[in-house]
Amino acid sequence: MVLRLWDANTGQLTFDSELAVGGVCLGFYTPPTGGGSITFPDIVGATGFALSAGGRGTLYTTDNDLGYLRFNFNELTAGSSYALFAK
Repeated sequence: MVLRLWDANTGQLTFDSELAVGGVCLGFYTPPTGGGSITFPDIVGATGFALSAGGRGTLYTTDNDLGYLRFNFNELTAGSSYALFAK
């Protein structure tokens, strides 16, 4: 399966799984109600980014403070789905 994501505002291609220059898609996730973290203990030292499946802004941070990739979402992201990437 090929995954391609375009910027909702500009129409510009932001990710193409056939090229994988934008990172590796970890899948689609919905943050916990009220905000929270989604972690990937097997991914160490990578940076992460998220794209909203609905084209809305994404309110999150990423870190490796636990020794692996973690996405931290705030309470305003509840109910929205995001494609998460590691690079």
